[in-house]
Amino acid sequence: MLMFSLPRFFCATWITVMMMMVSLQMHGYRCCLQTERKGLLELKAYLNISEGLLELKDNINSSYFWPTDMNSDCCQWKAVNCDITSGRVIGLFINYAYTVPPLNLSLFYPFGELRTLNFSWIPCSYWYDDIYGYESLGRLKNLEILEFSSSGLDSSILPFLNAASSLRTLVLRGNSIEGTFPIKDLKELRNLEVLDLSRNRFSGPLPDLAYLHKLEALDLSDNSFSVSSETKGMIVHYRSNLRELDLSGNGLVGRLPLCFGSLTKLKVLDISSNKLNGTIPSLISNLTSLEYLSLSNNEFEGFFSFELIANLSKLKVFQTFI
Repeated sequence: MLMFSLPRFFCATWITVMMMMVSLQMHGYRCCLQTERKGLLELKAYLNISEGLLELKDNINSSYFWPTDMNSDCCQWKAVNCDITSGRVIGLFINYAYTVPPLNLSLFYPFGELRTLNFSWIPCSYWYDDIYGYESLGRLKNLEILEFSSSGLDSSILPFLNAASSLRTLVLRGNSIEGTFPIKDLKELRNLEVLDLSRNRFSGPLPDLAYLHKLEALDLSDNSFSVSSETKGMIVHYRSNLRELDLSGNGLVGRLPLCFGSLTKLKVLDISSNKLNGTIPSLISNLTSLEYLSLSNNEFEGFFSFELIANLSKLKVFQTFI
């Protein structure tokens, strides 16, 4: 004779199954793929990430020591982010390593679901791929965030960027990229929302980024851009979505173009540390969405009238001549 009833049995079974499913969802990231584990270890060897790195930086950076055990769970490794259900690697955050050879982009082929790649402070100078060449980043079809800050990169990496058409955020801050703005190398990045090219060596007129119609934040600070006759068209194309614009530290000369007054959705505008002159134009009063405005360290003349910012009800930070 059965000591339990069928309803109770099925109820208990159902509860057990549900608990297993919840457990799998909670711990599914432990199902690290063998191919991706192998790829991470190859990347580790290439970058010379080892225990010696522990002595270089604080505890945050010391976490980049990955075990060599091929059976270990790479989703538990520091600086690696996995999807909680599939166990696929979706993020790599490696911010320090020893001096490495030029970066072979084929090292990222195993990570087909990669969404975020942050390789800041890694002195790799330039990229290469003997198989796919400039189309290499196109293999990472889910890549949305790419950051290579302070890595010593030069202009040779620019032709690789167009293939990364899925990008939403591109940060190349603090490198050695020089020349005029690389319009042709970014024209296919039509999903781009954040672009940070600050602290490089760009020069020439401010670019027309009409093709980046989703762009919301643009940081071109600490370069050598200039204001030209093309600036008006450039600014007009920014006005639909742009929320943050930083042009500080460029040595911009002359009067602030009136077309800046069309950027009515801007929340952040920083044009400090340039050589802009004349009186502060009344166009400032049109920027009613501003929360942060910096005009400091320019060559503006005359007295500042607070009437210019009377309409800026959302303004939280205002830096002027000081």
